[in-house]
Amino acid sequence: MFATQSENIQHQQRPWDYFGENPDFSSINQKEDFADFPFVRTTREFSWAEQVYHAGDTVALVAVYKNLPHHLQCNVDQLIQEEYRKKLVRVPLFEASLLLLSSGCLPGLRSLWERSKRLYSDSCSDLQQQKALDIISYRNPEDIVVLVLRSGQLIGTMTLFPFSKKQDIPSLSNLRMGPSFDQLPDAPAVEVGRLAKATSNGNHDSYQGNDLINTMAMAAAFIVTKNFVLQNGLVSAADSYICGDTYGSFISSLRHFFPMKIVKSRINPDMLEDESKVHGMGMYFIQRQVLGSFRSADDLMSAIKTIENSHPDIAHRIKQLLESDLKTNGVKTIQKFNPDKFKVYLFYFPCYHPKTVEGFKRLEQVTQRLATRNRGVQHLKKTMFHEIPNSLRNLNRAALHPSKRRAGPS
Repeated sequence: MFATQSENIQHQQRPWDYFGENPDFSSINQKEDFADFPFVRTTREFSWAEQVYHAGDTVALVAVYKNLPHHLQCNVDQLIQEEYRKKLVRVPLFEASLLLLSSGCLPGLRSLWERSKRLYSDSCSDLQQQKALDIISYRNPEDIVVLVLRSGQLIGTMTLFPFSKKQDIPSLSNLRMGPSFDQLPDAPAVEVGRLAKATSNGNHDSYQGNDLINTMAMAAAFIVTKNFVLQNGLVSAADSYICGDTYGSFISSLRHFFPMKIVKSRINPDMLEDESKVHGMGMYFIQRQVLGSFRSADDLMSAIKTIENSHPDIAHRIKQLLESDLKTNGVKTIQKFNPDKFKVYLFYFPCYHPKTVEGFKRLEQVTQRLATRNRGVQHLKKTMFHEIPNSLRNLNRAALHPSKRRAGPS
């Protein structure tokens, strides 16, 4: 089992000025404030797990990777691969990014191009993609993983990375935060890896019920994570926090519940000196750094037009690559390209801020309502497509604003 680092939560009074507030920590009893969420001990069925959380037919678990049954290890690896293959490590976007870098139209990224040219000029993009997926999906035996199962099927997974001081944040090996780093408390904290979801596996994009599944996976994963890090003393200081690097809709979802600070980050060029990182994360970060550097769709089109004046064949190839793949990220045409969807952000929120405590309570309400409502997860396949989004909105609205719930069975 995972060794407990500390049984005691330190009651320090440290400011949260970077959240725009300075709450009175003397009024916050960290463990008692989370008393509404009992720590569920492992059941016989999941004796290999460190933490278990039940909500209807959904079970969220925290476990050490090497202790997972072999079939679940395979499922975790496959789910992570599919998440990145379908949404993040895309060959056309990577090739388009390299062409944009090579054109010279992005002078602010010239140093990135010099390193990228040396690393990728003679390589096969498909081979680079597979190398990246193999490295990204590889889990160390001691990695702490979160699994969310519905009716025994894996619907979400992410990895937890505890650290004792901010210089050890895992994402800093790939990203640079800039001046915002100085504002981050130097306290024990936990970074959460990207949440890989089963809805990214296969051709299920047309199922509007994916929103419901994704909400359930996100909520259950964060609740069991909170239980686990509290139980094992991984966030032992009053100013401990949870952080991660991600983008887009995931941050939007979390902001409904937690007092988040969101910081734009840039690729750390030093990562391109490390061969394992080049093959593992370079392909992902380069395409996001390049496409996220534009101010708008017009800015991107202007750059392509500039390239077209001197190298029409390259400009045509860039447009062809982008148009073939942007739809993967929900963009139908280049004219509707939104660079914000490609920017990589670092987010963090304090574990014991009053709004965090309240956020977990509301997250619990959402989870329990999704698990028990007639149109909840267990009846997803029987629910008509046009009804599901309304159900999700109603569930979230009811949980976020309990006083506005309509009368009737839950």
